[in-house]
Amino acid sequence: MGTKLMPGRTREYYEQSALWERDLYEDAHEAARITDVIAAIPPDTRSILDAGCGNGAFLNRLLDQPPGRFERLAGLDASMEALKHVRTERRPGSVSELPFDDSSFDLVTAMEVLEHLPQPDFQAAIKEIRRVSRRYILVTVPNAQNLAQALVMCPMCCCCFNPAFHVRSFDADGLRDLFAGCRPLRIAEIGPRSRRRLYGRTLRHALRLFSGSCPPRATAVCPQCGFQQGDDTTCTARSPGIARPVARALLTLNRLVTEFAPRRSVSTWLLALYEKTEPGA
Repeated sequence: MGTKLMPGRTREYYEQSALWERDLYEDAHEAARITDVIAAIPPDTRSILDAGCGNGAFLNRLLDQPPGRFERLAGLDASMEALKHVRTERRPGSVSELPFDDSSFDLVTAMEVLEHLPQPDFQAAIKEIRRVSRRYILVTVPNAQNLAQALVMCPMCCCCFNPAFHVRSFDADGLRDLFAGCRPLRIAEIGPRSRRRLYGRTLRHALRLFSGSCPPRATAVCPQCGFQQGDDTTCTARSPGIARPVARALLTLNRLVTEFAPRRSVSTWLLALYEKTEPGA
């Protein structure tokens, strides 16, 4: 992903080789997401910058396009470990400070990036992506992600945090006016659909946190104390003694109530394609 060349705990997380060695095309859902993005590329696109390119799964696949389809493919990411896997032009750097001239690329993409950016970086990244784009911008983000339901609890210091460092959520309406001076050509849900409960899940997740049922995954790094599950696999969440049995009892009750909650069908990701209304500006 493409946050600033990262300090402290964030860098520890994104420089893990285990995050980037995985072939996304072995995951049918991830493969379908990238396929949908490639299909959305406007036909007159000759150059692409993938801002926050990760391990280059998207860019590397574009190398399989017919010869002459693209004149320039470039990737930028803050993780040096991720860039080792990128087979096109690549640059270390920040999405909020793109090291390219104005209007350098026909299309700038930012896939699964914007949800990671804290507010100052987010505002700067929006301006930088628009500045470097000659004509088009394409982004994908998780669809209406409930950030509260994604929290895990550090078993060492009890800090609750998002294991993937997501700090913002998007819906289709929020994407519509994301880039000033750009008009949306397409906003669509992509990826597998799931039926989400309309209420009760946030409370249920809070109860799971306090009952010790939401330990961090192996690659998660606590932003407060730096604990990682591999550091001490015998460690368990240190919630107060009375909190666990009470939380577990309430969790059982909540599960019964939410079982009958109405649901809605939602896709995993949102894709948004924009065109600058003032090309070159």
